[in-house]
Amino acid sequence: MSKKYSVDLKLKIVQAYPQGIMGARVLAKKYDVSSKSLVTKWINQYKQFGEAGLRHQIKKQQYPLNFKLDV
Repeated sequence: MSKKYSVDLKLKIVQAYPQGIMGARVLAKKYDVSSKSLVTKWINQYKQFGEAGLRHQIKKQQYPLNFKLDV
């Protein structure tokens, strides 16, 4: 099961990265994130989309009853 991280934690990490004090690996270890690549992913999403890129959005598809019965 994957661990979920809050938007506040992600934001804290990506804002600490550009300061150049710590790299992605050190930040992952400091904030108990499962991998360096996850921190890198958040950094890239933040660069491209800003804070909205750190929010996890799941859009659950809703199907009408008739469609379900036909399937």
